[in-house]
Amino acid sequence: MGGQDVEIYFQDVDEPHNASGLYSLLRNEWITEPVYNEPQVDERDVTLKAYRIKGEIADLEVAQQTSTGDDLQKLQDTAQELRNKVAKMRKDSLTDDGEFGIGNLAFKELRNSEYMERLINVANRLYDDKFIT
Repeated sequence: MGGQDVEIYFQDVDEPHNASGLYSLLRNEWITEPVYNEPQVDERDVTLKAYRIKGEIADLEVAQQTSTGDDLQKLQDTAQELRNKVAKMRKDSLTDDGEFGIGNLAFKELRNSEYMERLINVANRLYDDKFIT
């Protein structure tokens, strides 16, 4: 946008925002104009947090391939718990530390490396396995 990389999302007017900038499409003006502050990010912490969750996703994928019966429901619950954990991690990180918080950056690593898609896919396969087999 305007030659700059941006991440766009929509939110309700009454929902609190945690981004560094807020733009009104309705009024075509900045509500909160972003200011660049050099982030202080511990890449090692981000990598470790994402790595642990990637391992949990990979473990779910392996378990899904061999599970049947009651195990499928347990794995389905585990997949949902992991999705909730990642969402909470990101939300808490944005609230506490802003867009450069470790949890938010770890989420972006999971999303960009397609692990979030893999988590959604394994949850869907577990659901299918439970009702199709």
